[in-house]
Amino acid sequence: MNKVAAIVVAGGRGERCATSEELPKQLLILGGQPVFIWSVKVFCQHPNVDEVVLVVLSNLLESFQKEVRKYLPDSLAKLKFVSGGSARQSSVLSGLEYLAKQASPPKFVLIHDAVRPFLDRDDLDRVITSLADDRGCTLAVPVTDTLKQVKNDLVTDTLDRRGLYCMQTPQGGAFSLLLAAHRKMASEGIETTDDANVLERAGIPVQVVIGSPRNFKITTAEDFHLAQAIANSLKEKNGARHYI
Repeated sequence: MNKVAAIVVAGGRGERCATSEELPKQLLILGGQPVFIWSVKVFCQHPNVDEVVLVVLSNLLESFQKEVRKYLPDSLAKLKFVSGGSARQSSVLSGLEYLAKQASPPKFVLIHDAVRPFLDRDDLDRVITSLADDRGCTLAVPVTDTLKQVKNDLVTDTLDRRGLYCMQTPQGGAFSLLLAAHRKMASEGIETTDDANVLERAGIPVQVVIGSPRNFKITTAEDFHLAQAIANSLKEKNGARHYI
């Protein structure tokens, strides 16, 4: 199979996830191990992922390395560390540029948020299967809530949710396409929140792979509390091989 690399983005401080601990949310302890370990492990343990690049803030590099040595000692050869910025897009580009300098860059690359700790192994399998030379791919879930447009705290319209999806990660595609698209965005000073949009702006179609609501992003303190409950539940199940 063609070489597949994964970039796990763990930069940023996570100010919206304020807790009593003075740590970025990626390093908060979730079910007995840091949040980012949950996210990295599924890639490190997947037989079709050849390399995992973890992008972190440079001042926290030693902290992340220490946790990997503690919780994933068998993955040290597969996992590489790269310094990134506080903005997600610049961190992704740092990971891509690291891969570009290799003697044998990957054919495909997947990009995942470190604060999405419950990526299911089966979903990752389906994303890898969907990788193609001429398009991108992303996990996503259909919107199920009723959507309202609001102005000045008053509802102004009800939106049709048919065909609307919430984007998740991993997102990816051909390495050369993603690298060129990210470089172009950076050179033009354009910022966006996900890699699917980077590909869209480059005119590259993006295939949707239906994911799981459990693959949510920890953004707020409430998200973290929910994640803690899920992690504790999974730890109690001997069959939770997809997650721990």
